[in-house]
Amino acid sequence: MGARGGRGQCVGGGETEVVVGVDGERDVAGSPARIRLTKSFIGLVLSVIAGPDPRDRHSIPCDDVDWRDLTLPAGLRVGYSPDLGYARVDPDVRAVVERAIAALDVPVRRLGLDWPDLRETFDALVAAETDLVGLRELAARVPLSAPVRAVLERSWTAEQFTDAVRERKAAANRMARLTDEIDILLTPTVCTTAYDRALPGPATLAGLPAAPDEWTPFSAIANLTGRPAASAPVGLTPSGLPVGLQIIGPHLGDHQVLAVSRLIEQTTWITSGPRRVA
Repeated sequence: MGARGGRGQCVGGGETEVVVGVDGERDVAGSPARIRLTKSFIGLVLSVIAGPDPRDRHSIPCDDVDWRDLTLPAGLRVGYSPDLGYARVDPDVRAVVERAIAALDVPVRRLGLDWPDLRETFDALVAAETDLVGLRELAARVPLSAPVRAVLERSWTAEQFTDAVRERKAAANRMARLTDEIDILLTPTVCTTAYDRALPGPATLAGLPAAPDEWTPFSAIANLTGRPAASAPVGLTPSGLPVGLQIIGPHLGDHQVLAVSRLIEQTTWITSGPRRVA
């Protein structure tokens, strides 16, 4: 299990002066993003770290939330999108995800979303809010992944950065409108199963050639909009590889995300591990 806290209730990294990575709207979550344990344990962690912190101007009080009580809220509206309108998902991954959703004891509405691909927007915002000078110096000394190098080696313009800010606002507005219809958005965690670790990404997706970063389109929407999100393992493909289900909640809906994640954990918990892949 893994969880990413939303902007507000979960304290971020503060206002760092030198950034290697990303800051701003995407720098939230702290410890929960790095915990891969049960949702009950993540709730326990949040009971300690959630709340206001002077180093995070977005943080707010949340003393009224019992993070250890993961009872599913009554009347929770859940929606599922297999692709957000643009992602290509391997059939085996989609089958495992949809089988897990069908096993949940809550009604789930299938959504016909037609949202734009946000990979370019995400890259531009990372470049705009990253210590480009420091990272470029680091890249000259140590090996970095191909997608990171592509961001660092690109010549960005101010217009690309301001376009990305505008597109992030549009993404936040789309999520806000969707929240009028549902509380929780379910998607696959990624488009594929494990691939050769020597490669930057799978060579193909759903039988067609794929860009190196095309396999992970779903997490960007939560990162860009500051929404709380989690990922839960929900099954294995016929080849024995694990598949995850992403749970995205409403603004300040960290508790709802954990409650749904706990339900998924109880319904689809994998007792046997995946096979070893070289």
